Amino acid sequence: MYTTSAAHADAGVLARIVELARPQPEWNSLDIATGSGHTAIAISRHVKLVAATDLTREMIGEAKRLCE
Repeated sequence: MYTTSAAHADAGVLARIVELARPQPEWNSLDIATGSGHTAIAISRHVKLVAATDLTREMIGEAKRLCE
């Protein structure tokens, strides 16, 4: 499952994504095919707004759960 997948939930990988993206506080971000939302959550700490979408309701449910 994406929620517990080491490839998707690795804090070091997520930190590197944020480092490469260099998000700015005034940015809006769009995460298409967010899965469990790990990337959207990591980016959300650095931007004004994140919109995340996925084709499956189950994945959106997981992302919402991780945000709580």
